[in-house]
Amino acid sequence: MVSEKSELLYAKVAKVSGIAIPILYIFLGLLCIAMFALTGVVLFGTGELEMDYGSHVDLTNLDWVNRIVLALAFVFTLGCLVRLFRKLIQVARYFKEGSIFSEQTADCAHSAAFTLMIIYIGSLFIGAHVAFLSGDLRLDIPDGVFAIVFAYLFAWVLKIGSQLKAENDLTV
Repeated sequence: MVSEKSELLYAKVAKVSGIAIPILYIFLGLLCIAMFALTGVVLFGTGELEMDYGSHVDLTNLDWVNRIVLALAFVFTLGCLVRLFRKLIQVARYFKEGSIFSEQTADCAHSAAFTLMIIYIGSLFIGAHVAFLSGDLRLDIPDGVFAIVFAYLFAWVLKIGSQLKAENDLTV
């Protein structure tokens, strides 16, 4: 038995999820475009490539081996971002259907958290490779770790919620 208050809450979650799904698809399309554009710039571009944390790589003087390694690292990381967005869309669909606390939702959230961790490791590799190429080696505080912790925490809450819901459904 689901109360009227719970029904209203599920309806609100379904409405927000219905709005979030097209937005996530737009970002997914932009990521695909970025994947091809960034790969083209790294492979065939000239000039400097500047990373967020301040390292610069002169693409004009970069040999083909390092261009290919850098391009593959970008493609791998952006491919993982595409997988992350697909998992988030799947979670939003489960939310829209009203199965917030289910095994499928918890598994998708856990998979999204794992993918986020792989993206973080890929971005660390890219940063280390660019820093090595530019000779600008420095150690920054890993701010992406907090996002990974919260993603795993979210997946854990959904898993516990699905177990509690399963127990609640068994009680009379």
